[in-house]
Amino acid sequence: MRVFSNPVGSGSLWFDNLATADGIPVAYDPQARAFVPMPPFCINRDIIGCNWIAPKEGAFVALVP
Repeated sequence: MRVFSNPVGSGSLWFDNLATADGIPVAYDPQARAFVPMPPFCINRDIIGCNWIAPKEGAFVALVP
């Protein structure tokens, strides 16, 4: 398991709610190989908890169960 640094200061990242311990939303930037604060989110974030950034808010195809 890889440990990531908090992109907005000290404290832990909580993967169950995709936010820092302070409640700031974060997402994974695969090019930077790091979490970044408040980026544009994948449209699947609320559906499956996608934690990757999107090129623009709501980008990528939603998964249909």
